[in-house]
Amino acid sequence: MNALKKSNCYKEKGVCVYDIFCYLLQLVYTGKSMYMNYQTENNETLFAKDVVYRFLNSMFINWHTFLLKLSGTIIKDHLLSLTTEKRINAIIVDDSFYGRLRSKKVELLANVNDHASKGSKYKRGFRMLTIGWTDGNTFLPLSFNLQSSENQKNRYCEMKENLNKNSIAYNSSLLLI
Repeated sequence: MNALKKSNCYKEKGVCVYDIFCYLLQLVYTGKSMYMNYQTENNETLFAKDVVYRFLNSMFINWHTFLLKLSGTIIKDHLLSLTTEKRINAIIVDDSFYGRLRSKKVELLANVNDHASKGSKYKRGFRMLTIGWTDGNTFLPLSFNLQSSENQKNRYCEMKENLNKNSIAYNSSLLLI
């Protein structure tokens, strides 16, 4: 709950943010989609699916801060006590291709070089930069960033013009370029 508050995750009225987040985690661990969960007879959800979509699409929630706070808490409170002090911890930086091969209208979608595939081809998608913590057995992501092409000729779709320049969504879009 503390990580949600520190990442500017709140609602002015209605359902508690914590309840929405717990519902989303429940969907992940049960392997159900939101649609299938609402179709079941024993559905006890107290809110409609548009509440969840508004929560996920809020441009004021800083998801990077949330992930960093949550990962830091898990490492400090749970994982470090499970290993000895002799074990070496490391930070891993990974630069992978995140393909959107069938997409056309995704914001800042571009042709990017997939250096991991044979032939090193340009493909439609993003570069996904991931930073994570590991102790040799466990990997926990700390931060991630999707990156587009710097070259405007390689981009299929440009950034939205009408974004609030004070929002987290606008600043995140600037990081893509």
